[in-house]
Amino acid sequence: MTDSPLEFLNENVARRYPFAESAALTSEGGDLSDAVVLDVRGFSRERPEISPRLACIVGPAADVDATYPAVANAYAFYWEMGAADNPVRVCTAIEITDTWPVYSTGVVRDSHFPDRDVRRAVIQAVVGSAVQDIPQNHRLHFVDTAPLENSTVDCLYRAQIDDIRIIHRTGPTEVLSGDVQLRGGYNTAVQASGNTLRILPALGAGELGRFVGSNSPDGSSQCAGRIISINGIGATKRGEFYLRNGPGVEIINYPDLHKIVIKVAPEALSSITCKQ
Repeated sequence: MTDSPLEFLNENVARRYPFAESAALTSEGGDLSDAVVLDVRGFSRERPEISPRLACIVGPAADVDATYPAVANAYAFYWEMGAADNPVRVCTAIEITDTWPVYSTGVVRDSHFPDRDVRRAVIQAVVGSAVQDIPQNHRLHFVDTAPLENSTVDCLYRAQIDDIRIIHRTGPTEVLSGDVQLRGGYNTAVQASGNTLRILPALGAGELGRFVGSNSPDGSSQCAGRIISINGIGATKRGEFYLRNGPGVEIINYPDLHKIVIKVAPEALSSITCKQ
């Protein structure tokens, strides 16, 4: 969020920012001035079916409405994002004051976690004094005419883990909380750095090491899922196998497909000398 709204406005006077350049900003109650919404920042963790948008502005003296209710002594800005049929709706209340611009933050919390501060969406808006030109008893519905610029609201859909549930257990309340220690299982390395957790595939890594393959009823396996030899010929010390074609045989390697084709090639028989 900029610390110098007036300077920022001067630099972007020819743009619709923070709205998309295609935004018409029209409503049945009148068009929205570019001097009303100065800046918007936020994030949403909803499925991104619709672009984040300004859906409605409600004056403090507007009539009763369940979807976009009025807020006493403030202009209510309703921002929508997420699912098309049931979008998450964030309200930023802009109090009427003598000091402009006004910064306001709206938060929608996840009702599935009533005892924790898990946020579905957050919007911080900066609004200028031009909002006072909107009559206090008006409700401006913009529907699809006020989409925000893509860079203003970050989409965090499926980008954050809120809880880790125990698998192979029963009961809906088995949720891990507090300090959690994650350990790699089969061929899995876990690396933590700051607020980032990386789970990487690594042969032999993790507390369980390599996965032991099972081709017999008792679960035993001498190969442990690896190729030890081909026709009695083992690998080199580096664990590599070399295939060399003989007369009448062609070997084709497809490294991108992890595939090797061995086929009969009559044209390769020219190197064979047949004795009478």
